Amino acid sequence: MSLKVEKLKVTIQKKEILHGINFEVKQGEFVSLLGPSGCGKTTLLKSIAGLVEVQEGEVWIQGEKATNILPEKRGTIIVFQDLRLFPNMTVEKNIAFPMEIAGVKKDERKKKVAELLAAVQLSGFEKRRIREMSGGQMQRVALARAIVLEPKILCLDEPLSNLDAKLRIDMRMELKRLQKELGITTLYVTHDQEEALTLSDRIAVFNNGYVEQVGTPYEIYNESKSEFVCDFIGDINRLKGELLSEVNTQSGANLDTNKTGFVRIERCISEEKAGYVKLTGKVEEAEFSGVLTKYVLECHGQELKYLEKNDGRRLYQENEQIDLYINPQDIMQF
Repeated sequence: MSLKVEKLKVTIQKKEILHGINFEVKQGEFVSLLGPSGCGKTTLLKSIAGLVEVQEGEVWIQGEKATNILPEKRGTIIVFQDLRLFPNMTVEKNIAFPMEIAGVKKDERKKKVAELLAAVQLSGFEKRRIREMSGGQMQRVALARAIVLEPKILCLDEPLSNLDAKLRIDMRMELKRLQKELGITTLYVTHDQEEALTLSDRIAVFNNGYVEQVGTPYEIYNESKSEFVCDFIGDINRLKGELLSEVNTQSGANLDTNKTGFVRIERCISEEKAGYVKLTGKVEEAEFSGVLTKYVLECHGQELKYLEKNDGRRLYQENEQIDLYINPQDIMQF
């Protein structure tokens, strides 16, 4: 089902949280609402689901104005990060509960539960109690319960935030598979950039109650429209004054030396290349993360970060000088 948010304003305790949000989601899309804590992501999600009062603007679901429709009649379901499962109930009863409330017959409930457990790869867990499940299994049960009544819009509020790193990655892939398989229009709130880039068809980047940019993961990362988006997404180098002058001198570029230039750290390379400029820095520290080592260099009194793929040996030592090469066209200014 399609979703449209138009000029939406929300005030909570006399403070305006959302400032005239305009936003659209297509049928079957997976769209992440990405931004720092307190920027309005969850408030927008709750506004769409009818859990927060809207002062101005409209919410449209499949072309129908939903702003004044009761939450239970909107066809939206929210899964919060605490999941809100019934710990003493079995998996089967947890998933079947919304159908029971809706008056679905017992045989139909049983059939639907079996179908959904197969979809989330938990067949045979019908009689297991929630308190006996692992974190990842509980996440799958929560998803199954959320989609059991085939909601028009599935709203997920940081549902993976309580999982450990490896399980979070596994569940990320499981969630993406399930969403595509069922074709459910999904909104996903997160402050994790990697999660948003991995999962989303499109991303809406939020900042202080405004939408800074909406685009595909590629567009958000490579074609940032504002300094905030550029700085918030991924790791970045900030080039100022003397460094920008050096780039201009070597390349004939016309970068504004009174502004900051932003360049993704993976765009800095250690091999000379046509059209690139050379910047020499001294290694100050190295951050080993397994696949990659991130080196922090001092260059003209500024910090430059550089990534090196791990090949089993430590390439650079502290205080060692190394040359980095940057394409001036990769430097963004706003």
